[in-house]
Amino acid sequence: MEQTKNANPPRAAKYDALGNVVGLQTPEGYLVRGSFDSDWYNQDTDQKGQLVDGHFRAGSPSPHTVTDEDVDDILTTAFEGGIGYWCSEVNVINGDFHGAKYASHAVSKGATVRLKLHPEEAGDDEPNLLDAKAIRKGIRKAAEHAGKTVRAFMDNHDAGDADNAVQFAVFGKLIYG
Repeated sequence: MEQTKNANPPRAAKYDALGNVVGLQTPEGYLVRGSFDSDWYNQDTDQKGQLVDGHFRAGSPSPHTVTDEDVDDILTTAFEGGIGYWCSEVNVINGDFHGAKYASHAVSKGATVRLKLHPEEAGDDEPNLLDAKAIRKGIRKAAEHAGKTVRAFMDNHDAGDADNAVQFAVFGKLIYG
């Protein structure tokens, strides 16, 4: 008997208590099932789509996507008052704003900023750097901390939420407030 090669190789799957597939590794990335059985989210690319013939087909962005506009909005809120009680200064590294007018908008365009702590808060020599990758992660962690999707978090956030996002981005946890 001749063996045929499987066109869709086995993939690592994660199951819930009822035996339903809730996570799946595919060539396109790791997928998690959405709220509707036909919806899947690619955690590697932050895209929503469907599983078609064993392959992920992207559709609209997931409710967990952090856009450049989200980064600008959170940092504007944070820099204009959300982090002012522990951060005394925000400086763009090398003065390179990447064409942006403000430091809060430069990060989404590729700049890195340094956050200077108030003297009474500065206990170490950590550089407290913030770039786009870090703030995107911080926004996701702050949304999770608030029990919301990124989209719900971004649609209704305040200075305290922006502060939390920056703290998660810079320190990996909430330290102040």
